[in-house]
Amino acid sequence: MGRSYKILTGLAVAVIVVAGMAGFWWYSQKGGGPDLDGRWKLEGSGDGCFTTVRFAANPLSNGGGVSLETTNGNVVQMYYGTFTQHANEATVELNNPPVDPFVMTAEAQEDALKLVYAWEGKDYACTYIQQQ
Repeated sequence: MGRSYKILTGLAVAVIVVAGMAGFWWYSQKGGGPDLDGRWKLEGSGDGCFTTVRFAANPLSNGGGVSLETTNGNVVQMYYGTFTQHANEATVELNNPPVDPFVMTAEAQEDALKLVYAWEGKDYACTYIQQQ
């Protein structure tokens, strides 16, 4: 009983240590950069900017789902797809409707998020406030 108990305890400790090291390695591999997760609404009037941006981060990767919204008068256009984040850049791939991938550069500013991107041949620098 005593010897098998020591072996099982040793194995349990080894598994815990390896799991902790693997968790730390996984955490340290994250892309860094600002936390994009959440629903962001355009601050003020940014002509041509997306009116709402939503990032739904996947904790098992450096990305997740994304939805973008444009408003033109009473017409609202939604775009859905995925994003991959590396440091302060998010590569956005929209598939509904299909759009060529593009890069958003993100900068956290106190309670706001500044996104810089090229969309439909124009460059934009838009500031968003996180919604609850």
